Amino acid sequence: MSRVAVVAALVASFSAPATAQAQTTPPPAPTTALSPAPAPPAYGHPPAYGWPPPPAGSPPPSGDATPDRVDPQPPQYPPSADQTRANEEHRQNSAHRHDGLYVRAGLGYGSLHTSSSFDGKIGTQPAGDALGEITYSGPGLALDFGIGGTPAPGLVVGYGFMGQIVHEPRVTLETPSGEEERHDSRHLGAAIHGLLLDVFPDPTGNLELGGLVGIARVSTGREGDESTGFAAGIWGGYGFWAADGASFVGLLRLGYALTQSEVESVRAPPSGAPSIIDRSDSTFTLSVVTSILVH
Repeated sequence: MSRVAVVAALVASFSAPATAQAQTTPPPAPTTALSPAPAPPAYGHPPAYGWPPPPAGSPPPSGDATPDRVDPQPPQYPPSADQTRANEEHRQNSAHRHDGLYVRAGLGYGSLHTSSSFDGKIGTQPAGDALGEITYSGPGLALDFGIGGTPAPGLVVGYGFMGQIVHEPRVTLETPSGEEERHDSRHLGAAIHGLLLDVFPDPTGNLELGGLVGIARVSTGREGDESTGFAAGIWGGYGFWAADGASFVGLLRLGYALTQSEVESVRAPPSGAPSIIDRSDSTFTLSVVTSILVH
């Protein structure tokens, strides 16, 4: 046998078992590469469109598809200094505060008393000795009015009016001998006009204290029988808010007037010619008034 045949036989003997083993070993099962699971979102709430996000251009999901979200309650903090200041300014600028335009008008009831004394001479006799003193008194209607502005919180400056009217007052003439004579008069009236000052200690409350100083006119019933002079009045009271910037107020009011005039003597002197004498009137008013206040 030649060398070539021997080598071929040896190669054939080694390759045959490897081929048989290769034929008997099953091929490995095919494997499929798996994608890693997507990571959850970093924020606490689920995204509005789920995960993974929809492709670009997709319409937003309906309300039913969006999961409910429960937001935590914000923490509660005490009001800051700025908020406290703002609340105080709001309270000061509220509708129930006495500021701006002031208008008050009302009616009431009270008493009026006027005492008249006389100076001069009737002939050679002093007028006071000849005529004595006359008093007029009676109850009647009281009038109230005021208008002004508020230069400072709770302080009102303006024009004020106090009026009192008595129908058919009682007239008493006290003679120098001490006797009293009763007479009739058609009416008695007093009117005071002047500078008004009204104070509200609490600008948001309704306690009211005020007064006026000015001129007065007093009439005792006969034509031309009027006197003028100076007068003053004071009042105080309380009310309640009826609407924004409007309230009802009850006031107790007191007024005093000192007036003078020249009148013709009611008694003729011995010469027969009437004398012109001076009359001085002291008038007191006391009344209770209910007013509507816009302020």
